[in-house]
This record gives sequence, C-alpha cells and structure tokens, in this order.
Amino acid sequence: MTDTRRLSGFQEQTEAALISALAAVGVGLAARRLEGARETFIRAKVRGTDAEVFIYEDEAGLLGSNVDKRFEVPDYRDSAALANDFIQQTVDYAKRYARLS
Repeated sequence: MTDTRRLSGFQEQTEAALISALAAVGVGLAARRLEGARETFIRAKVRGTDAEVFIYEDEAGLLGSNVDKRFEVPDYRDSAALANDFIQQTVDYAKRYARLS
C-alpha cells in the first residue's frame, strides 16, 4: 500500500539538503518513515549513531542518548535559518559520534 500523505515544501527541501550534507561526511539516514496522525512528519535514524531526526511541517529535531535539540520557528528569523541550523548541527553531531565501518 502506498502512503499518500503529503510533505510540506520545508520537509522536502530540508530532508534533501540534510541527506546531501550528511553524505558529504560519509553518513546517511536509515529507517526513514512517515509518522503522525494530525501532522505528518519524517522520522529517520542518523546512521552509525543512536540519534534520530524528526522533520515536521515547519520545525525539526535531533534526539538521541547524548543529544536533544529542538529547532522551533520562534527561535529563527525564517524557515531557511532554522533548516540551516538543524542541518549544520546534525552534521556536526554525525561527524563527532557516527561509528563508520
């Protein structure tokens, strides 16, 4: 069965940019899935770590045993600044903690 839930432009662009930025440091996402009843969000593991990313309609998160970062609209001047900070901090986390084989 095909998942017909739609993603926001923020989700599509942020996920694509995150995948590209992580690939540049040799890390990828794993176990990517769509979740949520009221709001569809992307949930995926940062490969080589125990952390997961969450990309909501206009916000994001990075959560794991040694990280808990929320990227929320009121804290940024615009969605591009939010996405850029989320991506940069996720890449920094992956560079520090990913166990690459």
